[in-house]
Parts: sequence; structure tokens; C-alpha cells
Amino acid sequence: MQLTYRTRNQHPLKNVYAGMIRALISLLCLAGMCAAQTREERWRQDLQSLEQQILSRHPNPFTKVTRTQFSEEARAIADSIPQRTDVQLAAEAARLVAMIGDAHTSLGLTQANARATFLPLRVRWFPDGLYVTQAAEIHARAIGKRILRVGNKTAEECFDILRRYVSHENENWARLISANYFISPEILEAAGIVDAVGPVTYGFEDFELTIPPAALGLVNAPYLSRPKFPLYRRNTAQPYWFDYLSDARTVYVQYNQCRETPALPFAQFTRELIVFIESNPVDRIVFDFRNNGGGNSAILTPLLQALGASFAAGKFLPSKGSYLLIGRQTFSSASLNTAEIKAQGATILIGEPTGGGASGFGEVVPFQLPNSQLTGQISTRLFTIPGFPGSSIAPDIAVELTAADYFADNDPVLQKALELPAP
Repeated sequence: MQLTYRTRNQHPLKNVYAGMIRALISLLCLAGMCAAQTREERWRQDLQSLEQQILSRHPNPFTKVTRTQFSEEARAIADSIPQRTDVQLAAEAARLVAMIGDAHTSLGLTQANARATFLPLRVRWFPDGLYVTQAAEIHARAIGKRILRVGNKTAEECFDILRRYVSHENENWARLISANYFISPEILEAAGIVDAVGPVTYGFEDFELTIPPAALGLVNAPYLSRPKFPLYRRNTAQPYWFDYLSDARTVYVQYNQCRETPALPFAQFTRELIVFIESNPVDRIVFDFRNNGGGNSAILTPLLQALGASFAAGKFLPSKGSYLLIGRQTFSSASLNTAEIKAQGATILIGEPTGGGASGFGEVVPFQLPNSQLTGQISTRLFTIPGFPGSSIAPDIAVELTAADYFADNDPVLQKALELPAP
């Protein structure tokens, strides 16, 4: 047997080892560079990246604020870096983005990278105030109660402050998103509502409750002996579904997300809905967009076309009308679909004004800041829908969901649709 010897230079793994060593050296150099960067330099880099991405991607970020004002504010935030915590700087970055006045261009503070924590409490704005809808068992006395104060400020004073950190175009959307910020000690401190991060004191009509941060399970409200399970609160994680209200001879279609799910392709959903409508006595159809925050507006179009074809063929004749339920969470593509349905002229809108308009900026792209890893999105296109110029779409018939309705498991919006006489 002949043995073949190789010199070190001839070893077949030499190139692999050399590549690994070069990669390791590069990583060590990069780590050294990162370590050499100060905290202030990293945050300055993030703020510069944020400003540059908005300027390069947004079609017109300066309809509500001038470029000079925006740049000056960015510099002021950068100059304040040594005096601010990371959460405070994340909040300032969100406020900077919100100055643009485009609800689709945003940096949210509920993401993990913002480093805010949240109390075992959930709150919601109603027309009659801010109420606790969920709480840990040890704080259950707060459920169903109206918050009058946070620290030494009224709930409305707090909202006027917190709305500055929310990218919004109308008050409905600002109230919807700000509810999440009312329960974060870090965000409340960053906004100057409380003096320090820690337990937060909430004032109610006849008592105060100081709630410390804790990972506790929540009790949901309403908690009734005989729940009514209103339709708008059922299956909210499912993008689309329908039910038949036999007493009212009404088909109820809940459209929660403008996206398709592989578990139920939208074409299959459309076929099943059309077959049901054409095979059963249907006097009324009700669409519910109140939980829909958007997605792809084109998803719904085949269903609307199929309904139109069925109506034209005389197979679907809703003698008591067609209705669309909307609210503050109806946003983005759901607002576009609302405009699309409304423009056909036969459907009555019921509920509250939408959280966003049909015309405006959209078609977002995501971004991530290089050091803090904060994420957000930036609009890349302006939509102009004829007949829908505003920042919100108003209902034809205004019906509000009050706190009393919510905690009694009532749905006055759907009830109004079922009570209306034939158009």
C-alpha cells in the first residue's frame, strides 16, 4: 500500500479553517466596534436612521408638520439622550413619528423592544369615559368601574398627553391605541403622568387602587350569571365567519381581518355563504367590520361580486336591507372596503365613525432601528378615494356602545340594524 503525504499547505481543510478564522476575526472586530460605541452614539444613529427612512420612503411626510420642525425635534431628542432612559427615548421616537399625522406611519410602544411593562389591568374608552374591562383577581373590584384619575391627573388630561405618542388621524384611533398606554408604568412615567416607574394609583368614583407590576392572570368582564355572548365578541380571532339569525331572517357576516386564512380559503367561504343565502329565507344581511384593523382590501372583492351576481339573478333579495356595522377599530383596508360598499349606494352604515379614512397614506413597509431594534412601519403610497376625503367615515345612523351596554352584554349597534324597517 502506498501512502500519500501532504504538506500543511496542501491540507484539504485549510481553506475552511482559514475562512472560519477570518469570520471570527470579523465578528470580534464588529463586537469591538459596537462596544466602542457609546449609548449616546447608538441612539443618535437610531434617530438618524429613523429620520432618513421616513424621508426616503414616505411620499409626503410633511402635511401636518414642516420638515424644519421635524428635524429640529429629532435633534432636540438626540441632545436629550444622556438625561433619558431607553424607554423614554423609545417614547420620544414614537412621538416624533406621530408628529407626521399619518396613522399608518407608526412606532408602537407595546412591542417588546420598547421595554415597557404592563400592569395586570385592561382598560377601554367608551363614549362615557375610560373603564376597566379586565383585572387580576386581587384588583377585581375595579372591573366595570370608570377611571377618573391616574396619579394626580384626570383621565382626559392623561389622554391629551398620551395621544401625542400615538400615530393617528382622528380621535377614535387615538383613544383606541392610547388605552394600552394607560396601563404601562414606564410609558406613564415617560409621558410625565407619574413621577416614577412602579405601582400606579388609579382613582375611581368612590375608591383608589394602587396596582404594582405583576404577572397575574386576568378576570374578563362582563362576568354575568347568564351571559348573552353578543355576536361582535365571538370568534374575534377568526378572520371571517357568518351566522344565521333565524328569528330575524338575517345573515350576519363578521369580517375581522382583511386577510385569507389557509384553514378556510376565502373562495370556499364565499361559496358556502352564497349557497346558504340562496337556499334559505334571508330578509336582511349585516356585515360587521367593528373588529377589523385592515390588511388587504382586495380579499373581500370576490364576495361582494358574488353577492351582486346573486342579487342580479334574483336569487338573493334582502327585502329588509343591507347593513354595515363600523366603529373605531375599523381601519386601513377595512375603511377602504367600507367606502367600496358604501359607494354602491344600497348599504346603510351603522355605529361609530371609523378609526381611519378611505383616502390617505398606506401600503406600508416595515422598518427596524439598528441598535434599539425598535420596529414600525412607513406609508409608501397616497390613496385618494372619490367621495371619501376625510380622516374617518361617518355612519349613516350613529349608535354608540356605552359602558353600560358593554358590561350588560348588549349590542345596540346590531340591534338597531335588526329593528330598522325595510328601506
